[in-house]
Amino acid sequence: MTVIDYYYSAHSAYAWLGARRLYEICDAHGVRLVHKPIELSPVIEAAGGRPFAARTQAHVDYFFGREIERWSELRDVEIIRHRPTYHDAPLALASGAIIAAEEGADALSYAILQAHWRDDADISDPAALAPLIAGCGLDPDTILSAACTDAIQTIY
Repeated sequence: MTVIDYYYSAHSAYAWLGARRLYEICDAHGVRLVHKPIELSPVIEAAGGRPFAARTQAHVDYFFGREIERWSELRDVEIIRHRPTYHDAPLALASGAIIAAEEGADALSYAILQAHWRDDADISDPAALAPLIAGCGLDPDTILSAACTDAIQTIY
């Protein structure tokens, strides 16, 4: 089986907008994703991109406004029409949970992205993550405990 290491932010609008289609493509070609959630800002800056905070308001309005709306329409994916309330919350717990989920990572990643971008949930809150984890057929206590371990956080 072909394996793809999939690097993305656990709260990326574009990861949410493309998730369903990505999983369809992988299923159609017998590909397994290995989820590698990352902190995106340091990667962008190391590659020479402008930090998010340094971008013009026009860029933010278009790239994180109109472009997200257009892709949500194209992909027929529900999305809130404002910046998520908890968008600046830490991502270590949600990212760690995705890594800890292993074989259930596709479903959990999808549920976390959906909760953030459709339901405006706080994905840094264990109480918000627990039902998402359970809804994927995984044990919330096991996943949340593992997500906080040094081993998982080192991977993240």
